[in-house]
Amino acid sequence: MTFTSLPAKKSYHLRRSFRQRNHLMRTMVTQLIEHERIKTTLPKAELLRKYAEKMIAYAKREDSEAAKNKIKAFINTEFAKKKLVMEIAPRFKDKPSNFTRIVHLGKRRGDNAPMAYIEYIGNEIDKYEQAMKRQDIENGVVVDKKEYGKKLLA
Repeated sequence: MTFTSLPAKKSYHLRRSFRQRNHLMRTMVTQLIEHERIKTTLPKAELLRKYAEKMIAYAKREDSEAAKNKIKAFINTEFAKKKLVMEIAPRFKDKPSNFTRIVHLGKRRGDNAPMAYIEYIGNEIDKYEQAMKRQDIENGVVVDKKEYGKKLLA
């Protein structure tokens, strides 16, 4: 009887040391919480998903002092800490996992890197985009997808 090895779990090191990766993820999680959608490369987005979902899982445990300490230690700004606990975590109170969505955008022009949006599910950005498109169509403005992406990120 032969044993076959299981495929290795996909891990992204992003050509950085542990400390550099940790600081990058802390900054990106903070930005994701503050803006609820960020544009980044696909490998960074897939690694960021793991950290962002852990932060929501910690925020959902309201009575745990250890979870509060982990949030305080990981997230950089006070605004992001409050927003995570007061707005984002209650939105996912009944949902056990899958709090984020990754939307593939294609390749970046300069170095051909795969780009993606990472966002929290149920944010107000989609409603805002649809309202803006409807308003522009009613006003007779030609709708261009690239221009809307620039407006939202500006």
